Amino acid sequence: DGSIKARLLMWKATWEIVEQNNILIGTGLGTYKNYYATYRDPRETMSSGNLAHNDYLQALQEGGLIQLGFLLVLAIVTPVLLLRMRRHSQTASSSDTTDDSRGLLLGVLAISIHAVVNFIHYVAPIAVLTGLYLGRSWETIKPQGQLRLLPLGREHIKPGYLKGLAIVLLAVPVSTLAVDGIIFQLFDTKDPWIARFTPSQRFVIINAALAIRAGNPKPRAFLIQDLIEKGSKTNNLEDRARFIGEAENEAKALMRTAPALASGRYFLGIIRVMRGAPEELRLAQEDFEHAIKLVPESTAIRLSQILLYQRLGMEQEALHSILEAKKWFTHESDHRSLAAFAKEASLIAARQGDHGEAEFWQGVRGR
Repeated sequence: DGSIKARLLMWKATWEIVEQNNILIGTGLGTYKNYYATYRDPRETMSSGNLAHNDYLQALQEGGLIQLGFLLVLAIVTPVLLLRMRRHSQTASSSDTTDDSRGLLLGVLAISIHAVVNFIHYVAPIAVLTGLYLGRSWETIKPQGQLRLLPLGREHIKPGYLKGLAIVLLAVPVSTLAVDGIIFQLFDTKDPWIARFTPSQRFVIINAALAIRAGNPKPRAFLIQDLIEKGSKTNNLEDRARFIGEAENEAKALMRTAPALASGRYFLGIIRVMRGAPEELRLAQEDFEHAIKLVPESTAIRLSQILLYQRLGMEQEALHSILEAKKWFTHESDHRSLAAFAKEASLIAARQGDHGEAEFWQGVRGR
């Protein structure tokens, strides 16, 4: 079955991301789609790569053991413990109440089992219902006024102290995950909050994000893009060289912190093209070709690649890259980049006399 094969390949790629990054805190909330493109198995052509179709594996990849543990406690351990409490409770006097709590808790467990093969807990309404089911079950069961601290001990701890202890223990991991979510939203490529701040404010926010979460590639990628844009717009040669030099340093830092991502090599290739020396252009060609192998569906990288091929007089290589893009372009989520690539691809194909290919990409651009 195609969907089963696709899931197995996705899980294999996700596990490789886990193995090559920090298993305790993961790569950062919301970064799955940034990493998956690099690790995608060429045989996997069904998924968009936004979700792993296994909530527990994706939780481990994005938030490490902290997020996975948090999810397991809420989604599996808590409903099982509440079911045991319901079974042994001596305060339940109504069969209706018993059936109510058991039904809710079994519903939570059903959702959690389904999450092994899908992205159930990543659907907000289902997550809200899960929380409501757990809350209502806890209310229905009405645990005793005191809870035993240790299963075999005689000492007890009052619920108030237990609640305070739980809050303290959860504060650090929850804060870590919350900060990850904020960073991801700040630098989200579709509508980044960071773009609404002034340049000086952006500078402070980017550096703070890099200090807090160096493993999250989005802040550094945004900084590199900003430096490249400044370097391309300034007419002062000294300032241009300074911006490009800083962008190069940050691109190399991105390659060190996230070596499996294509963005570091891609940015380095752009920087070398901006310098324009023949040796720099040859190195840029290698950078783009390496980045394309990592993320074959990226039309932004392919556009830079085919433009460089034309600059080097490599028209046949440019056409070959365009033909290769047909295998992957349906996975491209950045429609602006896709439209720009399609426009250039149509022009190159027309110049090469491949009118069928030119019409195809013209149609893609129109859509």
